[in-house]
Parts: sequence; C-alpha cells; structure tokens
Amino acid sequence: MPAATEGTRPVSDDELFARIEVCPPYFALTDVRRGDDDTVSARVRARQSLGEEVGPVSGAETGRHLAILGSCAAAFANPTDGRHFYLAYDAELRRARTRVEADYSDEMIARGRAQFVDSSTALAVTDLRTEDDRTIYTLVVFYLVVPENDFRALFAAHAQADAPLEGRPDPFEDVIGLDDVSVWDTRLHGTLGRIDPYRCAGHFPGLPAMPVAFLMSNVGAAAARLLKHVLSREEISYVIREASLRAENLAFTGERVDIHVEYQRFAGGTHWLHCAAIAEGAKPVGQTHIKFRVRD
Repeated sequence: MPAATEGTRPVSDDELFARIEVCPPYFALTDVRRGDDDTVSARVRARQSLGEEVGPVSGAETGRHLAILGSCAAAFANPTDGRHFYLAYDAELRRARTRVEADYSDEMIARGRAQFVDSSTALAVTDLRTEDDRTIYTLVVFYLVVPENDFRALFAAHAQADAPLEGRPDPFEDVIGLDDVSVWDTRLHGTLGRIDPYRCAGHFPGLPAMPVAFLMSNVGAAAARLLKHVLSREEISYVIREASLRAENLAFTGERVDIHVEYQRFAGGTHWLHCAAIAEGAKPVGQTHIKFRVRD
C-alpha cells in the first residue's frame, strides 16, 4: 500500500457532501481519506494556468485546494451534525524552501488537520506535497462555521439557480483579467466587472458567491502586472513566497468587484504588494499582502 494511504480509510462523496457546502467543479480533490490520527488527505492535480508564475502549481490554486481540504477536516472535527458553511476568513500561505521542479506534473498530496477554537470558529493546518514527500506550500486558515439553515436564511435575497456547466470549460482554469485598468506610479486599479454565476460554480449551491481562490488568482495576476510596471519590465518570472488573506464579506453573483493594488516595498529580495477587493463601490470583500520573489 502506498505510504500516502497507510492508516487511512476512503471517504465517500455522500459522507463528505453531507457536511460541507462546496461541490464540483470548485471542489476538485480526489481520493479523500481520513487518517487514524484525525488527518484528512486527498490527491490534487494542478489545472489552473500558471501565467508567469513558477510552478508546479500556482499559489491561488494551492490556496483553493488546501482551504477546501481544511474545511473537510473541520467538518469531521465538528461536534455538531449536519451541513455547515465553512467560510475561510483569515489565511497564511507560504511556499516551502524545498526545491520542487517547476515542470513537476505528477499528482500532489494534500494533508491537513483541524480543530475548533470555539463553537463557530475552526482552525486548519494544511500542506501540499509531492508524491515523494517534498513540501511545496503550507496553509494555515481560520473558518467561520455557520449552520446551513442559518446561512441560507441570512442570505436568502441572493438565492438563485446554479449556472449550467454542460459543454463549458472548467471555470477555474484561468483568470478573467481586469477591465478599465489604470496604472500610475506604484498603484493599479481595475475591475472584474459583475460576477458571473458560472465563475462561482460549486461554491455554495443555490447561493453562488465568488470563491476566495477565484479572487486570489485575479488579484495575483493584477499584482504581477503592477510589479512589471514598477520594475519597467515587459515580462517577469516569479514565485509567490507568502500571501496573507483577510476575507471580510462575500461578493455574490451580479455584484461588481473592483481591485486595488499598491506596491509597498522591496526588502530581503522580496517585493511586497497590498491588494484589496471592493464590491459595489463600498463593500470590502477582502485584502491580501503578497510577497513576490522575482526570478532572473
């Protein structure tokens, strides 16, 4: 038996989706397993375009898979039965110093463990590794945990049918890019426009909301665009060394989301940028600090 499956048992879809409020295609983990030591593991294959980011997997896509895995672990640690929403609101992503080939294309292993801090807050510690156990990224994330009925009652005004997906590509394989972009000095402003339900597929069935990972992939691309402007370079090759995220409010489909990016400083060989997302001109959606390491 492979080391990744020793001391574990497979988790069925019915067992899992009776506890969490995300589903495919946003949920893209395979071979989900529970360990004897209360860990949860799954297999991951990189699907999202890297653009100018050095692989084998983007920071945004890693954050997506690990945050979902952490919610699975939290769901099994939840002392209360039933389906809950696990809303990631505070997260720290770090790229490991371990050398992993940029063209590594095998499946990766995600592992995590979670615990409840109080009745409505869960904490998960997760990592993403190669098959031969080299760490690529780690993610520590806090969740606000809300029972399904409470959440659906609170946001009933945003309920709508899910977008049809038949014949359409995976909505999370690429970034949509910004419109109406303005760049000046060390700042960038642009808009994602009004969020299409298609871009929220699987993220809260019946209440489609913009996933944090979808936001992060577009924010990261916008930050890289500003970084090229600051460095006066047409192309760059970079690694996201660290990213800290604070999610403040959900952006539901139909809402306009604007992105603001500011270059802050260069220190220790790393470029620091701050990014913020605002919905409908006034509602703060989230903000992140990203540390870029540019490869020559």
